[in-house]
Amino acid sequence: MPLRRQGVPPAAAPPAATYETWLLVNYKVELVCDMKRSEIHSLAVSLTTGRIRERFYEEVLSRRLSPRLPDNVRLLPVVVPLEEAASRLEQHLERIISGYDHSWADRANERLRDELARIDGYYGALLQSVEPDKRAEARAQYDNRKREIDWQYRPRIEVSAINCGLFHLAADGRQ
Repeated sequence: MPLRRQGVPPAAAPPAATYETWLLVNYKVELVCDMKRSEIHSLAVSLTTGRIRERFYEEVLSRRLSPRLPDNVRLLPVVVPLEEAASRLEQHLERIISGYDHSWADRANERLRDELARIDGYYGALLQSVEPDKRAEARAQYDNRKREIDWQYRPRIEVSAINCGLFHLAADGRQ
């Protein structure tokens, strides 16, 4: 039994720090047609509150992180399951993308129509003048070229997750 000095209370343990768990996902959003624009969106959702924060990776970079939780830490309970958290982030990203100016897609569709008209003009005349035994080969070339042009010019938005991670951060914002 440790000796205790008269009138001196035993040393109290420091209060436990409270940490909150966050799911961070870095997304790559590409606006693709015959030209391409790429953006990175760093989104995180609290697994305790469901709150979503943007540009979260920048915030994480400014903190001093450790691969282990410090001693005397209390994690807030996880209320939002990972699957639901990921779904919330995807829905949030969809709302961001829906707010974009999509006139780039209209211009890409116009270029697609122009290219298809050019190909139709070229192959239309060719299919009329080619010998009957070569017509199937010319038709296959025409169909392949139309598919290539469609793939190259048709506007689309491609989203991929670059990386993700779980972060336990001090709930009071301390580093």
